Amino acid sequence: MHPERAGPALRGVLHPVVITPDLPRALAFYRDLLGFRVHAEMTHDPVALARLGGPRDARASAVILRAPDGSEIEIASFAAPRGKPRSDSGWPDAGIRSITFVVDGLDALLVRLAAAGHPALGETVPFDVDGGPVRVAYARGPDGVVLTLLEHVPANERTLSPHGARQPAACPGGTTANSTSRSSGKTVRNLVGAGLATSTFSAPPAKAMLSARPTSAA
Repeated sequence: MHPERAGPALRGVLHPVVITPDLPRALAFYRDLLGFRVHAEMTHDPVALARLGGPRDARASAVILRAPDGSEIEIASFAAPRGKPRSDSGWPDAGIRSITFVVDGLDALLVRLAAAGHPALGETVPFDVDGGPVRVAYARGPDGVVLTLLEHVPANERTLSPHGARQPAACPGGTTANSTSRSSGKTVRNLVGAGLATSTFSAPPAKAMLSARPTSAA
């Protein structure tokens, strides 16, 4: 008798793939500005790509970037065929809308990105999640991909709400206070997921992000 085989099961997510027409520019952003490190470089096999259902006679190269926790993102570039130079889909459009990175030193990172021509798309907004309060901001990468930047608020930077729960310390303008002195070293800690908004994901340490809710900055 053959042992009973287990049915199909999801084991995890390996990495999202970002397509860029300019690989050196993308590396300067994800590696040098965000803090990923290069894990592997490769040239994709055109025959294998075609067999998978990709374009025929493709010439594509890629770099696998790795965050400190081991999560990855692939940056790929096609020399042929050439595609659209930028992703400009709107929030309601179908498809993956953002990639979420967990970071340290969010305020300092936003200043660094703005100085490099990638300002935040809006405000920094505090949320309550099962893993504790977080602060979230959106920015665009060099190819138009929306990045969700999420920072867990340290316990010593939280204040008590009127109901006794600890909340991120409030700043003027509705954002929350965070020390920028912790931004030395690596900025990106890990990759949470890719999707429409941070509140749609379930990943440690934030756990059930479905329960995420905005907190009052007052």
